[in-house]
Amino acid sequence: NRRENWLDFQAGIGSISKNFWRATEGMNRKERRAARKEGRLDPAGFLKLADEYITLANRHNRSVPAADVHAALVYAAARYGAHVAKNVVQVEDQEKTVEAATKDYADWLRQHLADPSV
Repeated sequence: NRRENWLDFQAGIGSISKNFWRATEGMNRKERRAARKEGRLDPAGFLKLADEYITLANRHNRSVPAADVHAALVYAAARYGAHVAKNVVQVEDQEKTVEAATKDYADWLRQHLADPSV
């Protein structure tokens, strides 16, 4: 469950994204379908959701400069992340949360910068 994944993170086991991938790895088709019915994301659902945000950003980019759209996305991600941390999972150590989120962002940014298809 999400709270257990977050508590693992709080204990220093790993980052938010690593806990997500660890919780979903090895799921068979039946387990993935069951997870989706419960409203949980499997890796394909995770990427689909991310693509929806990218599509929305691209739509805004038709009339707003890309740098401004990027700034708004990063701001929104930080604000939503703070809401989830404080109100949903009620983290005790906010600085650990900031460090994990910063590491995730840096890892994903490096991964995408190295991707020739981006």
